[in-house]
Amino acid sequence: MKSKQLIIGVVILVLCVGGYFGLRAYNANEEKKEAAKTMTPVGVNQEDITGFTYVYDEGILIFEKDGDNWLYKDNTELDMTEDTINSMLETVCTLTSEEMVTAENLSDYGFDTPENTITLITAEGTTEIAIGMYNDMLSKYYMNINGSKDMYLIAGDVVTAFDRSLDDLTVVQEESEDEE
Repeated sequence: MKSKQLIIGVVILVLCVGGYFGLRAYNANEEKKEAAKTMTPVGVNQEDITGFTYVYDEGILIFEKDGDNWLYKDNTELDMTEDTINSMLETVCTLTSEEMVTAENLSDYGFDTPENTITLITAEGTTEIAIGMYNDMLSKYYMNINGSKDMYLIAGDVVTAFDRSLDDLTVVQEESEDEE
């Protein structure tokens, strides 16, 4: 009788251990599927960017890279805040999306008058990123790359990062006491 109970106990133990490892494998597989859904739609390495433009207050701000420094094209004498510009570019280059939608009519998603248009320039060419309308229900913006019918749903990080005036990107020089 005791050997029968021992055998049943061992069988239950083997089933529990097998179930545990089976559940771990299933969860790991689900995590891989979830991670595979995350896309990085921009596809540009920050280090490769030699210039960029974006819209601010109905005007276009144009920047070019000179060595390790960023220059404002219309006034190359301005001292630019390199950290802020690099942060902006990092935000757009590392942008992720978990959803892609194909649109028949881009104007239905705000691309006829985008929130912003950001153009990244590399030796390979240009990448134009249009930020469309905000979807209140999903709390995300629509984003389009190079005018394709594919749109990505993104958080507002890029919108916030590129909501900067030229003054926001210029180093403010403090006056010395002699100049006062």
